[in-house]
Amino acid sequence: MRMKKKIVLPLTGMLLAALLGAGCQKAVVYEENHPGVYNVCRVAGFNLGPNGAGQVVTYNQAGNPVSVLAITPPINGAGVNLYFNYDDHNRVRDYQIIYYQGTTPVVWHRYTYPRPHIAIDSEYAYDTGPRTAPYPELSSFQGLSVDSFDDEGRILRQGNGPTDPVFVYDERGNNTADPNFRTFDDKINPYRTNYTWMFVFHSFNTNNPLADSIASYDQYGLPTAFRSKNIYDYFGLIYGESFTVTYSCDLAPQAGL
Repeated sequence: MRMKKKIVLPLTGMLLAALLGAGCQKAVVYEENHPGVYNVCRVAGFNLGPNGAGQVVTYNQAGNPVSVLAITPPINGAGVNLYFNYDDHNRVRDYQIIYYQGTTPVVWHRYTYPRPHIAIDSEYAYDTGPRTAPYPELSSFQGLSVDSFDDEGRILRQGNGPTDPVFVYDERGNNTADPNFRTFDDKINPYRTNYTWMFVFHSFNTNNPLADSIASYDQYGLPTAFRSKNIYDYFGLIYGESFTVTYSCDLAPQAGL
């Protein structure tokens, strides 16, 4: 499920990091409780359809995504690159959205972790300063969201206001609180291939909402193609008529494949 934020831009996203101890602790807990293909597969790239760009995902030595970069120019000129920075505990510190061939983030999320089960997302937009600056420009501050999580690290509430989104998980591990995303398939949610993705887009679902209009899956149950319907973005990237995802999988014996 993609949750839209207050700022209206070609795409938006939320990114929150692990909440207890070292950055990987919650990821370990989640993986132990939810084993499967996502332990051995990761997203390699995207193709945003006939009018969009091809995108490639790069990872750091810890196995976390550091960028999603356009490798072919978008025909409509509206492509973006995504960047992720991590702190010394391997927790996500920054999520930056930059227009194709741009240098300044049009949206910059800075994350802090005051205590277990709580993460604060401070959002900056437009004149945020250079991507490599240690801090975004204070004049570009748009607001913040104090988000809460359960013992498994899954988001429970985005913000703390009476109208802010809440997340309620059924016995299969899917969020059924959003009326637009209450029915799911029985395949693998690709956000689960990396804990960062789950926090970025607030998608801890075990499976995929049927409203995502998935056209095909690979042999391991991961979505590979989407049709345009009511959903216009995926992994923070806009697509039009179609959208495809490629994966890189290390089919280790412990994956049970």
